[in-house]
Amino acid sequence: MAQDDADAEVLPNLGKEESQGPALNDYGPDFEKARELVKKYVYTQKMSFVDLANRAGISKGNLSNFINNRADYKAMSLENSLHLYRVMSKKLDFSDRREFLKAVGGSFLITLLGQELIFNLIHEDNLHGLENANFRGMQLMLRANAVREFSEEGTLALFKLAETVFGPNSTNAALAALSSVQCIINFGDYKRAKEELDQVELKYGSIMDATTLLELNRLKGWLTYYQGSFYKAIEFFETNINLAQSMGEIFRAESSIHFLGRTYADLSKQLHLNNQSQKQSDQYENYALKWFNRAISLHEKYGSETQTAYDYLRIAQLKRETDYITASKARIKAFHMFGNQRANLFVTTEEALIKIQDVDYTTASRKQVKRQLITAVEGWAEVNYAKGMADAIKELGLEEQLNGRKSNQALEYYIAALLIYPFEKNYGNVELINDLTRVARACDNLDRELNKIQEKAETRVDTFVYLNYIKADRSGTITEVFSKLRSLSKITI
Repeated sequence: MAQDDADAEVLPNLGKEESQGPALNDYGPDFEKARELVKKYVYTQKMSFVDLANRAGISKGNLSNFINNRADYKAMSLENSLHLYRVMSKKLDFSDRREFLKAVGGSFLITLLGQELIFNLIHEDNLHGLENANFRGMQLMLRANAVREFSEEGTLALFKLAETVFGPNSTNAALAALSSVQCIINFGDYKRAKEELDQVELKYGSIMDATTLLELNRLKGWLTYYQGSFYKAIEFFETNINLAQSMGEIFRAESSIHFLGRTYADLSKQLHLNNQSQKQSDQYENYALKWFNRAISLHEKYGSETQTAYDYLRIAQLKRETDYITASKARIKAFHMFGNQRANLFVTTEEALIKIQDVDYTTASRKQVKRQLITAVEGWAEVNYAKGMADAIKELGLEEQLNGRKSNQALEYYIAALLIYPFEKNYGNVELINDLTRVARACDNLDRELNKIQEKAETRVDTFVYLNYIKADRSGTITEVFSKLRSLSKITI
């Protein structure tokens, strides 16, 4: 049976085999513009590109290759871009300085324009000694956090470099190493993250200060939470909260407080899903709300709007099915606080889920919802964020399951989501696996459909093109998942 008009209009964005994934210009650098501005500078200053490279202290060959847009040199590193800016800014007018910063680094660099921070990133690189090592390491940490919006992989490389610059006997090196682990968690490579976290503790454990210990425990809590070990995660988060209280600096445990709320929220949903104690489920929901509200108080006083937005987003998700008004207000607050940040894709996915479950859901709504979810998938693909991609694709599967004409499209979406984010004990995946199992059992000629879908997964076409944006190796996962699906009578995914 043919798919309906909504599928025909929207799905080609997911399904083109030749797709190279989403464009980056909406979120990040525009190197063609940067090339134009460098050429303009050289022309107006009546100098050569060799002179510019020498003054900026960068490779003449790299600059030449970049200007000529040669293969593998279409982009320029942030390091070299800022060295060019240091030289060019003395002669460029304000408008061109702004355009160059935006072109090489995206909107985050604009906030540094006119401030000393932009020069702190690029001067005194040739000094020696421990004090300068700390200075240079901190600038690398700053740079890593600044580029996170555009490239999680670039962020990881900068944190790794910062760790090296700080040196093996520095607690700051431990902090940089832990920041690297955070990137790997965001990639969805939990096995590697656990291995690196253990190495960090072994290498730096004896010299960690209290602040670094807080970060270590936070990441241990995150890893156990995301893999569904909720009670163990609670232990890590409570340890952090107690440590921060003993320091008289409770705000340092703000992330643990927020995630304690998330953990109790998922425990509540898990009990409800398994038809277990409703009284206990309600109690955990109340605990979750308490911790989210405490996180809001801390973030409003010590943190940022973005941190507060996450608190409201999780309240919206917590109350989605039990208190529509509270959930709606929290979601709207989160939306406005996130502003134009990529994190608003979480709100996009949440709003799409609400529309999917609306009794007044129409064909027109289907088109809008699918566009929203595909936008979310593509936005998360740009920064290799596995869970964000999987969550949005999972909702595409739910939309197809509830409103589509045949189950094989829902089956494909659900399998793609599971391959991108294959952690079976994660609460979101517990729900996903239940839905996937129901759809698979209802599918006509399941073996035939699985053969088709596995071929797409292995060749990375249609929805499976997004496996190309996963930094972890998922090849073994493909074999395992399809093997289990072919044995539905014994399915234990």
